[in-house]
Amino acid sequence: MASPSPFSRFANMVRPLLWVLILVGVATGLRSASHRWSTENNNRRVEIAVDFAELRSLSAATGEPLDTVLQAFKSAGVHSVTL
Repeated sequence: MASPSPFSRFANMVRPLLWVLILVGVATGLRSASHRWSTENNNRRVEIAVDFAELRSLSAATGEPLDTVLQAFKSAGVHSVTL
């Protein structure tokens, strides 16, 4: 019977280390995913904003006063205007 090659012996020695590294990587990934899910689950609020220049353009295009356009967007759920 032939003796195992040096590569085969090396592979047999390294294989457990590789499994440990894989398990550590999976555990770390699961921990990160759990933290991300918790953070995303607790932050379900969004804010809708409209650009002021676009509001002025819309006001000019429709002939509506800017106050009327702002009020229409506010009633539609827009709470912020960006400058």
